[in-house]
Amino acid sequence: MRPALLSLHARVAMAAVLSGVVVLVAAVWVFQFWLSHVVSENLNARMDTQVALLRHAIAADGQLDVVRVTHILADLEEQDRHWGWQVTTPAGTWRGGQAFDRLVMFPGLNQFKRGIYSAHAFAPDGAPQHVRLWRAGRGEVLVSAPDTELSGPETAAVHMIVGSLAGLCLLMALVAIWQLHFGLRPVRQISRAIAEVRAGRAATLPLALPRELTPLAEEINSLVEQNRKGLLQARHHVANLAHGLKTPLATLALRLEREKASEGARQLVAQIDRRIVHHLRRARSAAIATGGRASADLAESAQDLVFAMRHLNSARRLEIGCSVPEGSMLAMDREDLDEILGNLLDNACRHARGRVMLAAQPEGQQVIVTVEDDGPGIAQDQVPLALSAGRRLDESGEGYGFGLAIVQELVGLYGGTLALGRATVLGGLRVEMSLPGVAPEV
Repeated sequence: MRPALLSLHARVAMAAVLSGVVVLVAAVWVFQFWLSHVVSENLNARMDTQVALLRHAIAADGQLDVVRVTHILADLEEQDRHWGWQVTTPAGTWRGGQAFDRLVMFPGLNQFKRGIYSAHAFAPDGAPQHVRLWRAGRGEVLVSAPDTELSGPETAAVHMIVGSLAGLCLLMALVAIWQLHFGLRPVRQISRAIAEVRAGRAATLPLALPRELTPLAEEINSLVEQNRKGLLQARHHVANLAHGLKTPLATLALRLEREKASEGARQLVAQIDRRIVHHLRRARSAAIATGGRASADLAESAQDLVFAMRHLNSARRLEIGCSVPEGSMLAMDREDLDEILGNLLDNACRHARGRVMLAAQPEGQQVIVTVEDDGPGIAQDQVPLALSAGRRLDESGEGYGFGLAIVQELVGLYGGTLALGRATVLGGLRVEMSLPGVAPEV
């Protein structure tokens, strides 16, 4: 058995989710790259301004104008900001704000701009610092800022961007699923239309469909019409053949009767006649079951046959019950349904001591039909023999035989099932059939 494939809805939903995740990851990476660049540039620009002010505070003799530095760069002296600075000249070294050491230059002197380099350093407590460094001769100016000045804005912005993009990807996935649901509506219409044709409530598919699906509907309609014509032609051929054989067969039967032929010869002719009738019915049922299935009212057929059986068995005063819900429709021809129920009721009445019961109940898309009697029943090992064509369990009379074989074939032709067993209530034979029901119109 082949494993079930994912539906189109599931495939598109999965593709939308996976593509959304890929887009989200790629977008976050791109945004983070450029965001890091922008934040780094902004911080470097601020620090480079501080570096420039410190450079201009160096006098010609290499001394640093500390008063000017303190007045202009007071924010660098605030300890809670963790910023720091350092100026080194041949005249001395001056520091302020957050102390830092272990200076590490970026590889290849990266991020060189405005004559200033970027570097790493560490505070005494090990916290990383971002450093901007200016060198000229033996002079050196450094300004440091905590790395959180870079990572803090980046993290906050990335979280906001990730949340926004995730919501956008989810919205895109929902829109894609809605588009698929809307776009596949005509396909679901075709599926329902095919079910209507199969159930016999419609002859063809409607052509009021999108342009892309109209050729498909036309091809299906052509196939249905071709099958209908082929089956009708085959049915007519079988009927003509059967009727062509029945006329000389009837003549042969009359001649054997007049010439007082042996009982065996007359029974053989009768058996041939029954087989011709049987195969004629089978051809009719096969055509109905395959192309343009009809419908039959089970309750109406059951009531008519029960009434007839009560009349035929009035001398025996049989109690023949009927429990079939009104409106129980079967997807089969009325003549075949009458043939099935007639055979079963006739067999049940023939073997019943006093009671026969016909009942039905829906079960999903099927209808379960049972016929029970209070007769002797049959043993389980004799069921195959009872269902064999032309075989009788009771050779002294017309017992279970060819009629049950016809019933089994007709039920099978309509996709149903037939089972024989012991009746739990009446104690005789119980025949249970599962027949295709007609789905109610929506």
